[in-house]
Amino acid sequence: MTPDGTPDGRSLRAALVAALTDRRSLLAVAAIAVVVELAAAAGNIRAVVRAGREGLDARSAILRDADLDPLAAYAPTGALALAREAIPADATYTVVVGASPPVADPGAIRLAFRLWLQPRRYTRRVSEAQWIVTFHQSSEDLKVPYTREIGLGPDANLLEVAR
Repeated sequence: MTPDGTPDGRSLRAALVAALTDRRSLLAVAAIAVVVELAAAAGNIRAVVRAGREGLDARSAILRDADLDPLAAYAPTGALALAREAIPADATYTVVVGASPPVADPGAIRLAFRLWLQPRRYTRRVSEAQWIVTFHQSSEDLKVPYTREIGLGPDANLLEVAR
């Protein structure tokens, strides 16, 4: 004890050690610790259950759209997705980018289609392609006979070449 009557650090430690040596006191401290830990865990469980419920209620995104999203900066994603659905996996295709209106980077548009349309085979020659993706390009200006034209969006069409 200090002169003013408050317990000093040594006497508190001694009292705590004495209390913990008693088996009942140790059991009571352990029980209190368990209750505190369970209460903390129960608070976290509510948040986890709420997040899980919200995840089930929300509409899940299609994995294909998540993969396609980074290409949106280079080409219209709707056109990419529709072209992939229409062109058979074993077909040969090309991408023709016109200049009306001018396109900032025609190479990026071609590259986006080439990436997304794999495993289809890309060719640079219109005469070798079974399918032609036109972007800012009139189908009639290509002077290629085609059997079918599919609109891929306001700026793009897909032509199935007549053989």
